[in-house]
Amino acid sequence: MDVHSLITKFAKLGHVTIGSGPKNPDFTNAELQKEIDDFLLKYPFLRKDKDYIDFLEYYSGAMLDWPNGTLVNIFGFLEDVSLHFTQDVGSIVCEEGYLPFCELIIVTQQKEFAKGYSFDATGTKHWGVYQFTEEEGYTWYCENFLECLNSIINSLSVK
Repeated sequence: MDVHSLITKFAKLGHVTIGSGPKNPDFTNAELQKEIDDFLLKYPFLRKDKDYIDFLEYYSGAMLDWPNGTLVNIFGFLEDVSLHFTQDVGSIVCEEGYLPFCELIIVTQQKEFAKGYSFDATGTKHWGVYQFTEEEGYTWYCENFLECLNSIINSLSVK
């Protein structure tokens, strides 16, 4: 499993928009590299997850937007694709010390629920992805970006 195979799997869910970053071989968006480099200088702890960096540099954002209201927004650097890290968020790291990178809103016939996915920006917690829900707050979720994305894709594949 690598970021490219997971993005292909994500795209197959339908109603998906995937960006192109500075390392994307099909459509290179070279001017984004400086913005990504500056972002990583400001948040160097993100380099602990190489696959997440690959996502930023190859795709720079992705979004699933199903007609029923289900949404997956993987933040990046292309405002026409997803939430733009440095232009739309304001203060990126929340008060609790997490840097969010993805939001998931699932809509079923019974209800709608939202989850957020973040990295610990403080360096004081176990490294990995933390999930946020209104009911539970932030809880450790998985080891890395790929596991998180794969889990999200699998949860939507059974809907």
